[in-house]
Amino acid sequence: RGLPHHGIGRSCKVGKEEILALMVALERFAGAEAHIRRGAWRSLLHGIVDAARPPAGRTFVISDGEVPVMSVHDPDPVGLRARLAAGSPAIHVRQVGDRLVISPLALAADAVPVIAKALSE
Repeated sequence: RGLPHHGIGRSCKVGKEEILALMVALERFAGAEAHIRRGAWRSLLHGIVDAARPPAGRTFVISDGEVPVMSVHDPDPVGLRARLAAGSPAIHVRQVGDRLVISPLALAADAVPVIAKALSE
């Protein structure tokens, strides 16, 4: 009865190696300079903006914040989102109101030209 008296490792079938790896990853992430991480994310987003040749009516705005994001303003955001998701490779973006939002958190540098090309069509 009540709360289990064992840790995450037992109930979630997580081994001690995985727990230690997670702790090391968190320590490395927390130890990294936040402004360097933000600069790298901004660089990826600016790479997309610089490489893209958007059609008329489509604009890009990069926000300033703890995690910068790129907003894509398009006359048909629903259609653009569907087209990006249906492409090869599929590009999944979040829709917030009348704009699409691209987050750099999981972007690799080799994805920049692919996303830029898709946003240019």
